[in-house]
This record gives sequence, structure tokens and C-alpha cells, in this order.
Amino acid sequence: MKRLRTAYRGVRDFTLARKSNYAAFRRGLRQAAEGTRYFYLGPDAALTRLKSGHLLYVDPQDEDISAHLIGHGHWERWIHHVVLQLVHPGHHVVEVGANLGYYTVAMARRVGSDGSVTALEANPRLAGLLRRSVDLNAYNGRVRVLDKAAADAPGRLSFVTSRRHSGGGHTRVVESAIGAETEVIDVESVRLDDLGLARADFIRLDAEGSEPLILRGATRLLQNPDIVVCLEWSAIQMQCRASMPEFVGWLAGQGFRFWKIEETAALTPMEAHQMIDLNGCDVVMSRRPVKIRPMRAAY
Repeated sequence: MKRLRTAYRGVRDFTLARKSNYAAFRRGLRQAAEGTRYFYLGPDAALTRLKSGHLLYVDPQDEDISAHLIGHGHWERWIHHVVLQLVHPGHHVVEVGANLGYYTVAMARRVGSDGSVTALEANPRLAGLLRRSVDLNAYNGRVRVLDKAAADAPGRLSFVTSRRHSGGGHTRVVESAIGAETEVIDVESVRLDDLGLARADFIRLDAEGSEPLILRGATRLLQNPDIVVCLEWSAIQMQCRASMPEFVGWLAGQGFRFWKIEETAALTPMEAHQMIDLNGCDVVMSRRPVKIRPMRAAY
């Protein structure tokens, strides 16, 4: 009887161990599929795996974009979906307001070895993390990172940053703050037309209202009849730096048409006059019709 009880316990323990190992295996598969593994490297840097498979350096003190990437492994998935359909292999891309490089690495993968990405980030701390991510993901040969602000004229600008709210960095036009630990730094400004680029096929802008100035400094690049621009659009922020009727009229006069990116990734056509007061969204501009495949419900 004693030997029978011993044998029973052995079978029971073996069975429970197999169940436990299988559960752990399943958890590991689920975690790998979610791609949200996080590596803390100290108070100034951490590493997170995105759902795309890329590894990205983030700031553990940032309660904005870094926190979202650490927690979810993605950012603005509807805009991400649209951007990746507008960028094609061999394209030459310009990005202003690259931040930590979430879109930078995604577009670098998309353009392939025959394309290029020129990424501008005025915040030197974020630009440093972005360079490390470009190196880690082996995109050095196709990505150039510049810690400069894009504008309509070369020179120096005051740039407002916040360690806890990295997504709100902007060139200062009034005395304002974007949250705790706000800092104003002096940065170099450049025109996109002066970067020595032969052409641009796609421009992505997220510059907290400086988009009119940036595009004014890219008149030569905008002459490409096939160029597509994707930009954050906030009339409230933009009107601090430009006349909205004049800015929209200038774009429409060059033949650009406008589409608002919905949170389903659908594109809603917009008339030029509707753009003057449009706020809180991202927009696609193109001289040619733009079509986007529907976004899958599951991401």
C-alpha cells in the first residue's frame, strides 16, 4: 500500500508539473506575441519591445509616449496603419518631430535598403535615444538623425521641453509651459530645403503647431508632384505661428487635397475651407487620390 501511495504521488506530481510547464509555455508565447517586454536600464533609459518587433529606447520618467509604448507596445495605431501604407520601398522620407522614433523605425523598415529616412528631433535627449534605437535595429545605413528644429529660416530657436511630457515639445512663441519640469533650451533651426536632399516622397510632421513654418521651408521638396504629407493638424496651435486662411490657401494653390484620418484609419475628404478651423487630428495631403486598406479590428 505504501508503494502504491508513493507511485500515485509520483504520477500526480509529474502531471501537475507538466500542466504547470505547459501553462508557463503558453504564457511565454502570449507575452512574446504581445511584444511588450520591458527592460529597465536605469533612471535615464529603458528598452521596450514594440508589437512590430522593433526594440526602442524609451525614457522611464516620461509619462507620455514612453509610458504608452511600455504599457501597450504601440502608439496611435490608426495613424501608424495609414503611414505604413503611404510609405513604399525605395521612398525617401523626411520626418519632423521624430520624438523617440516609433515612426522612424517603422518607416525605415518599410523603405528598405534602397530608401532613406531623415529624422529631425529638436530635443537632444530624445534625439540621443533615437540614435541608439536606430543603431540597435541596424538602420544606420538608411536613417539620418538630426537634433535640429525645422522652420522657415535657419538660425536659433527657443524650444520648450518637459521630461515627464515628452510629446509636447515645441518652439516657443509665447510664455507657456507644458507640464512639470518644463525647460526652455536653445536649438538650431534649419529649412528642410537646405538639408541637401535630392527629393522627398513622403513627409511626416508632428511639431505642435510649427507645421506651417516647416512647410514654408520645404517649398522645393513640395514641388515633387507625387509627394504625400502626413501631419498633425491643430488650427489652434498653428494660428499662433501663421494665418490659417493664408496657409491653407497656399497649400490648395499648389494643388494639394486634404483627408482627415479617422480613428478607424478611414480617410475623410476635406474641403480647403474646412481645414481653417480643424483641430485635434492628423491629416493626409496629396495632389493625387489616396486610398487606404481598412484596418483590422484586432491589432
